[in-house]
Amino acid sequence: MSRLLFTNPPWYTFEDGIHKHGVRERWPSLGPGGLPHLGLMKGKIYAPYPFHMAYASSLCREDGHDVWFYDALTECDSIAVALMKMENFAPEITFVNISAASEEKDLAIAKSISLMGSKICLVGSHATVYAERLIKLPFISYITLGEYDLAAAKISRGGADGIYPVELVQQLDTLPFPILEGPAAMYYNDTFTFAPFFNPGQIQIWTTRGCRWACSHCVWANTMYDIKGKGRYRQRTAGNVLSEIDYRCSRLPVGNVLFDDDTFSDVMKEVKGDPAYDRLTGICDGMEKRGLQWGAMTRIDTNSLEMWKRFYESGMIGCKIGIESFSVRTLKKIKKGCRINDIADRVCDILDIGVKVYASTMAHIPGETEEDRELTVNTLSQIRSQYGQDKFNFQRQHATPYPGTPLYEQFKAAGFDMDSDLSLYDGGGSRMHALVEAYNKKTNVQGFEDGSERVMENTHIEGIGDLAR
Repeated sequence: MSRLLFTNPPWYTFEDGIHKHGVRERWPSLGPGGLPHLGLMKGKIYAPYPFHMAYASSLCREDGHDVWFYDALTECDSIAVALMKMENFAPEITFVNISAASEEKDLAIAKSISLMGSKICLVGSHATVYAERLIKLPFISYITLGEYDLAAAKISRGGADGIYPVELVQQLDTLPFPILEGPAAMYYNDTFTFAPFFNPGQIQIWTTRGCRWACSHCVWANTMYDIKGKGRYRQRTAGNVLSEIDYRCSRLPVGNVLFDDDTFSDVMKEVKGDPAYDRLTGICDGMEKRGLQWGAMTRIDTNSLEMWKRFYESGMIGCKIGIESFSVRTLKKIKKGCRINDIADRVCDILDIGVKVYASTMAHIPGETEEDRELTVNTLSQIRSQYGQDKFNFQRQHATPYPGTPLYEQFKAAGFDMDSDLSLYDGGGSRMHALVEAYNKKTNVQGFEDGSERVMENTHIEGIGDLAR
């Protein structure tokens, strides 16, 4: 058996006089915080649970390996402290999660671990996209492509050095529950800026993997699952999900549950007997019996208002909805596939039911006109003015064509250099807007105007979610 380390390494920067910390999950980005504030950040910042790594860790432990799941980023350890802890553990194989914007720092950490005598495996969406380049580094032994539970198990059983193709787990109920241990277990946190309304203590759960949709900007759908057409939407049964919740509640002081799926409530037909519908109603029944508050990541167009009422009755406090834009024209450009036109009305309907809504939107979307942009900005302001910030809030992340996405390929096809400066792929930064404006000019987007007003849009920071205008 092997001694294995799975790690989400530290990622801190100091740019333009500002200390920042990074997040790699789903939408890699930098936010305010950083080294001088590590002690204050624990449990108080957005901290998503690294599901892919946690599941792979658990599967390898079930195989009998000595496994340490070390989320150094969420534990807010400095690089020096993290490397000291890793050296004390002395892993034989280390699985390192990396991202584009943090590649230089991540590889430096990986090299340091290799000098301790550990073989290195790079994992995650960035490793998937740049596998052929990264595997040539002398201190890298393995790279996994996409979802890597089964690949990690093969490597740990003595697999040969090299690149491991994606192999999707088809029956999710057969997997052991993901590892949740160490100090980080108490720090995972995403209350959609509605923290005062959620009971403290959150556990984050996956009830599905994959996605039915084809959004051109989505990182995971295009790198972790949909690898050469092999991606598939899969779901756990309600009983399996509720068993995990009971297991977590027996080990941790749990106040609320976040269903952090790519799309938690994706149901094609709301009829009994449909597996997706039965999963949702079963989870709702179970949550109501347990009396737990909960939230979820989902879409605006996958459920009827009757289902939203059931969510609320069973304990849903709030949701994060990937809206991106209130312009149907813009949504078509990014292949969102939205099945309703009255997006703002549907948001208001959900708010009227009693569920708080956190709208995830994007600024500087390629191909977006000024009219499209103003529609989104004005709609966000109007809804928040009507319902108040304690019920409706939003973020305006900069649209980022991450490597591996169709949006990235769209820019490359237009002749843009997308690989020489990986620091551009900071989804929380503002540097990408200049590239988007250049793209719009080059592709002659009608009704587009560049200038300072576009640049002034800010991303969501520390629960404010406002627009500087």
